[in-house]
Amino acid sequence: VLRHAAVEHADDWKRRLAEARACAELTQEDLKQSSINLAKQRYAGEAHHYYCEPPAVTALVPLSTRSEKESSFASKVDAVVAGLSELKRALLPHVQKAKEAEDVAG
Repeated sequence: VLRHAAVEHADDWKRRLAEARACAELTQEDLKQSSINLAKQRYAGEAHHYYCEPPAVTALVPLSTRSEKESSFASKVDAVVAGLSELKRALLPHVQKAKEAEDVAG
């Protein structure tokens, strides 16, 4: 189940990771220049009065939140983990009894 879901979402996750890395690799000078360029584009002659977040910084905001696909995958992971936890809880008393009876090396 998880492998299928991971394969299904892999391309989207790789794209989002590439976008985040591209933003992270920008220098302070790159960010400053892109902010200046954006302010000039938006405010022309009044640009020196405004500060605009660089597009690379604002691009990180949607990348920092879970998409529907990621939430769906997380739900599947949670379901598998819950199932494994329940299985562990169910088997633990049997393992403990076997240890007490020295049926299992401990």
